Amino acid sequence: MGARVAATGASGFDVDGKGPGTALELLIISPTATAAGTANLGLTVQSLTDATYNTIGTPNGVGGTVTIISNGSTPTPTIAPTQTPVPSGPGTLIIDPPDQYVLLGGYGTVRLMLNTGSQLIAAYGVTLSYPPSLLSITSSSILAGKDGFVSAVGATTAGSVVISGFEIRSAPM
Repeated sequence: MGARVAATGASGFDVDGKGPGTALELLIISPTATAAGTANLGLTVQSLTDATYNTIGTPNGVGGTVTIISNGSTPTPTIAPTQTPVPSGPGTLIIDPPDQYVLLGGYGTVRLMLNTGSQLIAAYGVTLSYPPSLLSITSSSILAGKDGFVSAVGATTAGSVVISGFEIRSAPM
């Protein structure tokens, strides 16, 4: 028997899992701002598992906000620079930045950052909710982050996007 060699798929995802880490960039989402207002982004984690099907930490999603301003409006100034938040506790998935301003008709960019603790991420299922009266998110608005992978995106219901990713494990060598 030869040594097992980790394979990397076309998405750049190692089939044995990604991580471990306290701030893995899982996804990048670019919503379109369609109306002025403040959009609350909700994040629900259905599953986070490693390659041996163990749950990673306590799956938890922490949302954020996107404030859409009209051209010519002045946003409320930020008093101090915002540090990139680190997801607290294994299994926590957060939106980064947690709050941002976007011009009406423009695109925002948020990253979904994951804390896997000492485990590797091999599969996940998350739902991002948003107000469809203020934002538009399509399947092409969602990309794998530098540490992530995307297997399926369900963006057919306005106001909710279901995103999942999983590894493909071949038989042991």
